[in-house]
Amino acid sequence: MRKWTVPVLTILTFSIVLSGCKKKPDPVLPPPTAEAIAAFAEAAYSGNAQQVADALKAGMPVNQVETNGNSALMLASFDGHVEAMKVLLDAGADINLRDTKGRTALMFAASGPYPAAVKLLLEKGAEINAIDSTDRFTALMFAAAEGLSPVVDLLLAHGADPKLKDKDNDTAASFAKARGFTDLAQKLQALIDAP
Repeated sequence: MRKWTVPVLTILTFSIVLSGCKKKPDPVLPPPTAEAIAAFAEAAYSGNAQQVADALKAGMPVNQVETNGNSALMLASFDGHVEAMKVLLDAGADINLRDTKGRTALMFAASGPYPAAVKLLLEKGAEINAIDSTDRFTALMFAAAEGLSPVVDLLLAHGADPKLKDKDNDTAASFAKARGFTDLAQKLQALIDAP
């Protein structure tokens, strides 16, 4: 009588081979140190895209924040460091993450003369009419307060609402007027007054 040793042996061998193919769990990395977080933030703020990339490869969480809630994307956006911003966005940075005052990377970028940074954030899905939680400011208000006509134009072209008001009932036009940017204030006011 013939025994079924070959099929049983084959099944056992096959299951042993498969058990060796199981994916090993990823090692759990310890949380980053305060020094590592500070170095990551500084690299983003100074626009050092290579250091940012190296930190991410070493296990730094892309949405790691400082104690004030600033993310690397916010810090890179503040001075318009587009290459560092791209590294962070490609790594999955949350484009609409908010700091402790409710500000987003778009608000940081819009407060400076960095239309390329603003454009990148808008193309990647930044919330155009986000309102901060402290003063109820928008990216358009930040740009208008600094008299940044090219940034204002870019925000308006992407749907920024000039009629939004802050906690004191001021609009982007009010900010531009108060800071002496008369032409910009008139342009924004005309949009507010339009039917």
